[in-house]
Amino acid sequence: MCRGCRFHEFPYKATLPIETSGEYPIQQFNSLDDIKATIPSLVNEAVESGCSDVNYAVYNQLGFFSCTSLFLDNNFQKDIKKYLFCKDFNIPPSSGSYEDQPNKTIQKFTIIKSAISKLEEMQQKKMERKRVK
Repeated sequence: MCRGCRFHEFPYKATLPIETSGEYPIQQFNSLDDIKATIPSLVNEAVESGCSDVNYAVYNQLGFFSCTSLFLDNNFQKDIKKYLFCKDFNIPPSSGSYEDQPNKTIQKFTIIKSAISKLEEMQQKKMERKRVK
């Protein structure tokens, strides 16, 4: 969560991490929608540069011109907590077997599991790089 960064309250100006005509433009942001409007450009830049993990690249760029906590959604946070609870205590999210689980819950849990695996993989690589130094 944000601890009062300079990008948390609108309006503000920030330098975009996307080079345009040899410069990094300064843009005014008046709302979260303004931030979201820059994401396609970040995606294009990552794809054009051959980035293997576009989501990770975009997330890393966001911190240069926005508060990443603005993207947190309480409903998603509840889904993550529910996933972790079910995983830790080895219980299904709803009563019944796999076939009885709502499809939306299965989809959400699959996405969350994948994201957590990716995070753990990145943390492992980071630790390995520290050991090499």
